Amino acid sequence: MNNDRETRMRLMWLYEILLKEADAEHPISTNALIERLWSTHGIRLHRVTLTKDLELLRESGIDIVTTRTKGYNYHIGERLFEVGEVKLLIDAVEASKFITKHRTKVLEKKLTTLVSMYQAESLKRSLYNCEKVKSENEQGMKVVDAIHAAINTGKKISFYYTDYSIKRRRILKNHHKPYIVSPYQLICNGDFYYLVGFNHQREKVNVFRVDRIAKEPEVLLEAAEPMPEEFDLSRYTKQVFRMYATDDPVEVTLRCQADVMKGLVDKFGPRVWTRPVSDQEFVARVSVCTSPTFYAWVFQWGGKVRITEPKFVAEEYQRMLRGQVEE
Repeated sequence: MNNDRETRMRLMWLYEILLKEADAEHPISTNALIERLWSTHGIRLHRVTLTKDLELLRESGIDIVTTRTKGYNYHIGERLFEVGEVKLLIDAVEASKFITKHRTKVLEKKLTTLVSMYQAESLKRSLYNCEKVKSENEQGMKVVDAIHAAINTGKKISFYYTDYSIKRRRILKNHHKPYIVSPYQLICNGDFYYLVGFNHQREKVNVFRVDRIAKEPEVLLEAAEPMPEEFDLSRYTKQVFRMYATDDPVEVTLRCQADVMKGLVDKFGPRVWTRPVSDQEFVARVSVCTSPTFYAWVFQWGGKVRITEPKFVAEEYQRMLRGQVEE
């Protein structure tokens, strides 16, 4: 190995040892670094050369902290991700229904490489593996990659979309024919990823849950239909994802008891329109897609939320309630 190449490789391996095997609670000594370079990579290193290498790493922007007890000890100070940040990322992966169990384990393993081996072990001990419902579609990442590629290149995509039969079997929708879609945006909402795009069969914007796309979409050569200038993607997604429907949104007036306010803000955001009508009640106006999910949100408050306008929405809600108790 020539001297220049050996120096480059030595610096890389030195950084790798510090990254994986040292942190503030477990600094690594000069002797241990020299021994690790020899035992792992067959590199003999003098103390003076080690000091110079560490200084080169510092000059490149790596935060190498030096402490002294009986001798000099070293560890990485500020890392790309702090332990708490990695924990948040692992928790998000654990919580996501879109990510399969297998992919969850793969991602967790990758994320723990961002911290030292000691910190990684503490993260593993703190994992809470409850039985969460996870997607079984192992194609999920490939589906996301293909959609991203189509959005970035302005191309249409073709894909098969699934549902479940009464026998709990996956079936293809759209009469077993592929959907042709001009993709606009991928959006993470709640536990799932969604594709917002122009459905060319229905000639309207639709939302598709990504984990229900059967396999990797085909990116077509045909240019995608551009998003209409008057189409407000931000407003559309807020209206749709608030209540998970694809119908046109409706402005609904709600009369609510005071303790509903926190739930209303959680669901519709801090800018939702409200007006007090007494010390104990207020009215709110929300733009939603009226659907069973919206009505379920109203129902969960046990009468503390009443739909007052428009009349047809209140009547539809009443019909749904009666339908649940009629034999």
